[in-house]
Amino acid sequence: MCIRDRRETNRVRRPEAPGLLGRLVRQDRTMDAYAILGFFAVMGLVGWLAAGRRQRPTISPAWRKLAKRMGGSIRPARSDDEAGRPASSALRVAVEGVEIEAKLVELERETDVALHTSVTAEAQHDYGLELFVTRRGALAALERALGSEVLVTGDDDFDAECQVVSPTPPRALLWLDGRLRRAITASTSSRFSVAEGRVEALRLGRDDDERRMVAVITAVARLARRGKEIRQAWGRLAHRLDGTVAAQTKSWPDIEIDVDGVIVAVTVQEPAAGETVPCTRVATKPLGRQRERFAVARSLPLWSAGLEPMSVSDRSAVSANPSKTSACLERIATRLAATKPDSLTYDGEMLSLTFDGIVQDEARLRAAIALVASLGSRDEQGPYR
Repeated sequence: MCIRDRRETNRVRRPEAPGLLGRLVRQDRTMDAYAILGFFAVMGLVGWLAAGRRQRPTISPAWRKLAKRMGGSIRPARSDDEAGRPASSALRVAVEGVEIEAKLVELERETDVALHTSVTAEAQHDYGLELFVTRRGALAALERALGSEVLVTGDDDFDAECQVVSPTPPRALLWLDGRLRRAITASTSSRFSVAEGRVEALRLGRDDDERRMVAVITAVARLARRGKEIRQAWGRLAHRLDGTVAAQTKSWPDIEIDVDGVIVAVTVQEPAAGETVPCTRVATKPLGRQRERFAVARSLPLWSAGLEPMSVSDRSAVSANPSKTSACLERIATRLAATKPDSLTYDGEMLSLTFDGIVQDEARLRAAIALVASLGSRDEQGPYR
């Protein structure tokens, strides 16, 4: 007796269609599978083409006309060239010595993806500036993200229309001079930014209006040039003071002046750790023998710990020789009142007078330079002798 495997015995066999009919059924099943695969392949191709079309918005005739009018051209966008992707088109034009690029980009928003007009340029001598300017009512999220407050420029018309946020307020306010503020308000872009050496203006939607595009391109060019203009202003100041400017890009340019043999340096110091405000420093290495250390400031430096306290009306003060320091401060009281420094110190090597923020007042700087040069000369009986 032949014993079969129980699984084989219990297996239910499906009857197969005989002959030609069976082959047709099997062929039909195969065709269904190919049809399904073909459907998904076509849908994937359509999606890919649609995505490619969204990433590569076309340049309108209005932009081509604008490029011709401003002496520019329509060329591949720089960002696409760098990434090695098929290049989209952008309007490129030079304004006031600044290379401007305008293109259409799609940016993600909270609920969708929207087309924007982007106008960009490389900042000339940005000195590490970070600056964000938006229209009123559009800055709450950005302000919270940066942890910064809206700055007040003092220009009522500008402040009523625009909001400014920056982690370095004095530098941002110095950048936004009257000419630049007027250029920003004349444009209709919703946001201007300067970060990592790049200037950008953004406006929601495709902007084909020639007048508006000229206005925003002009504003971006002036914002990109502003750092260079500031450096040139320092250069003119150095020339008037018979000094020289060191060529620097990522830090502020230094001015050096020789005052009767005393070399005085005027520099902008970056904010210390935990601070956001830079300071303007006028300093020299005093001539003659070693002097005694002292510090008169709102916030005393760490190196002054251990010096004897002094009585000064609106400042904290310490000195290695309080009586001599007090006598000297009395002699130069009128000059100190004219310059209004935030600190006057000698750390054993450098005599420094500092101001909070970035000072461009020529008269104030001249007075500070003269005072520091006088205290650093061989003939001056300073508070450290």
